[in-house]
Amino acid sequence: MKVFVKTLKGTHFDIEVNPTDTVTDVKMNIENVQGQQVYPADQQMLIHQGKVLKDSTTMEENGVTDNSFLVIMLTKVKPKGVTMTVLLAKAVAMALAQHPVVNASCKDGKSFTYNSSVNIAVAVAIDGGLITPVLQDADKLDLYLLSQRWKELVSKARTKQLQPNEYNSGTFTLSNLGMFGVDRFDAILPPGQGAIMAVGASKPTVVAGKDGFFSVKNKMQVNVTADHRIVYGADLAAFLQTFAKIIENPESLTM
Repeated sequence: MKVFVKTLKGTHFDIEVNPTDTVTDVKMNIENVQGQQVYPADQQMLIHQGKVLKDSTTMEENGVTDNSFLVIMLTKVKPKGVTMTVLLAKAVAMALAQHPVVNASCKDGKSFTYNSSVNIAVAVAIDGGLITPVLQDADKLDLYLLSQRWKELVSKARTKQLQPNEYNSGTFTLSNLGMFGVDRFDAILPPGQGAIMAVGASKPTVVAGKDGFFSVKNKMQVNVTADHRIVYGADLAAFLQTFAKIIENPESLTM
């Protein structure tokens, strides 16, 4: 069968593979037949029939988070210009401050660096593509300053006036497609970063309580793709637990 191969460097082509081939087998095929080196592994995507196969140097962790109280908070802060994306960015930043390894970077493919700042890059669609304006020191700014800064960045992004340090200084990326009604998706790990979070739409869900009674709560799917040369599964799980606690008890976002 044929597999469409696309790399983040822009190279793309079809290549014949066997159904039993692993991603590593396909990489070797590309290197031997196409004469193109595939490196580092976390910067490559192998796509077949819409399914994304990630190399073994990346891993995913996902969970369903109760965001009922976050939705209630949004109704209170929305009149002041705060969006769901800003709330999520603030929650991510606060969680990263407690789990610095998830905020680490691997620039050369060999060693990683702990970042002193928590800079949240947020994916924004613009004419002709996508860009990731960066909310720098997002864990230190209060929610309303963060919201004001986000509005400025989005305005600059859509008029193509962002400075390089305003889109290439991210230490962690957030992609929120919930506003478009997307329930769940996987985000591509940006080169050099340790992890990226993909957030789906909030949906009313029937849940059973400890008392045996049923209730309806808002739930959202959160997927995180990480480079496990930097982040181990236990680290990622702990980070997601902290993030979930912040989302489920969002009062701390306004402190």
